Amino acid sequence: MKKLVSLFVFWSALGLFFAVQSVITYTSQGREVLWTAPLVYQLGYWYTWGLMAPIITWIVRRNPLDDGRRGRSVTRLVAAAFIIAPVQFVLASVIRTFGLYATSVIDADRMSASLDAIAGQVLTASFDSALTYWMIVGVVYAFHYYRKLQTRELNTSRLEASLSAARLQNLRAQLRPHFLFNTLNSISALVTKDPVAAEKMLAQLSELLRMSQDGDGKRTVSLRSEMKFARHYLEIEQTRFEDRLRISIQYDPPLAEIQIPPIILQPLVENAVAHGIAPFEVPGTVDVQARLIDDQLELIVRDSGPGFDPSSSGFRPGIGLSNTRRRLEQLFGDRFSMEFARPDEGGFEVRITLPTEEAA
Repeated sequence: MKKLVSLFVFWSALGLFFAVQSVITYTSQGREVLWTAPLVYQLGYWYTWGLMAPIITWIVRRNPLDDGRRGRSVTRLVAAAFIIAPVQFVLASVIRTFGLYATSVIDADRMSASLDAIAGQVLTASFDSALTYWMIVGVVYAFHYYRKLQTRELNTSRLEASLSAARLQNLRAQLRPHFLFNTLNSISALVTKDPVAAEKMLAQLSELLRMSQDGDGKRTVSLRSEMKFARHYLEIEQTRFEDRLRISIQYDPPLAEIQIPPIILQPLVENAVAHGIAPFEVPGTVDVQARLIDDQLELIVRDSGPGFDPSSSGFRPGIGLSNTRRRLEQLFGDRFSMEFARPDEGGFEVRITLPTEEAA
């Protein structure tokens, strides 16, 4: 119903526009004219095109110009013009004649004469109707291809989103078996050496997997939850390395509910343990920090090992760091940064900066 009202208003507005134009033209020529005749004439003309428009739309949709059958489509459109233009002229003339008689602009004799004259005017007057027909055909084609382009762009956008989600899921899936394999290896090594420690590590792994499952399907989690996840992972490694691993996790309480991608810190702390702690007998520290700088969230993971020089030609980020960067690219495009550094005091540092508007 709403669509019908909108169409009625549209065709009425066209009739009113051209009626006003006719009155202005007559007035500028010094001719005295009443509003009734131009209004009835133009409304009758455009209302009949309103009746013809659905037929024209149907013909256009059945005869696209981009499917390899353009010649046949044009032939059908021309044939339709030879039918629709005369029909529209006759229908509009009858409606206008009765409208002028109903509004007392003409009497019965003039109405009868006008109706009699319609048949003789069909061939010449249909030319004007044909021009309007082709104008409507052009508008319908333009609207049709605009909608088609919109649909194609929407489908492309959905496909790209699906591909991005699939890539992201694949990257996340690559990380979990990696750290799970390492943790199970550690548990296996402790079973005979220290059964109590192995049992503790198994309980910690169970909690870690539960938290990982809770994050499935979520685009973001709170910083508090991600820091808790990182702590659980480091506590598992602490059971393995005992006094050789010290843990430091720091962030201001107001930042706790800022949203970040799930399991984004785990591969970074795993990398810090694997390269900054595991190969060495001396005690070391893995430090995890989060802070707000210029409305951006900065995440820092640092180890106290001998470190690597990121600027050297031999430096190559491993699977954890590479997958983390790809995940961030999928989620943030170019609105993030991930940098590697060797602090002055030694060790290796990964610094990630994320836009905080994603925390909405």
